[in-house]
Amino acid sequence: MSDLTFAQRLGASVAFDPTTKIVSLNLNDLSSIVISGVDYGLNVSAMTDTNKDSYASRIIWALLLLSQKNQAVDNNDNTIGLYITNAGKRTAVRNNVSQFGYQLLATGYVNDILGVNLDPDAIGS
Repeated sequence: MSDLTFAQRLGASVAFDPTTKIVSLNLNDLSSIVISGVDYGLNVSAMTDTNKDSYASRIIWALLLLSQKNQAVDNNDNTIGLYITNAGKRTAVRNNVSQFGYQLLATGYVNDILGVNLDPDAIGS
């Protein structure tokens, strides 16, 4: 398997304009993301221009879930540049409020370089 496609990472209706370098997402593509028989799709039916900022983190989370759904079950394919792993649920207290933190671990892969930060241009190389 080679690395996931634009559509597998960003949704079936994703569009790219090579001249302007603008990527357009159809958020409805994120409405059904089934992992292990459970649908984690994003509901954007109530999204408006007024409340769009409250959806930003939800959209990023849904995109990570979409990648996780479309990737191989195991992480043995060295052609996959970004692999998403479910790191589980943790309890947290933030500003004296008890919460649960759900963790998805995104790991970018590259062949043997030095340093602790990964340049996104190097992923999959």
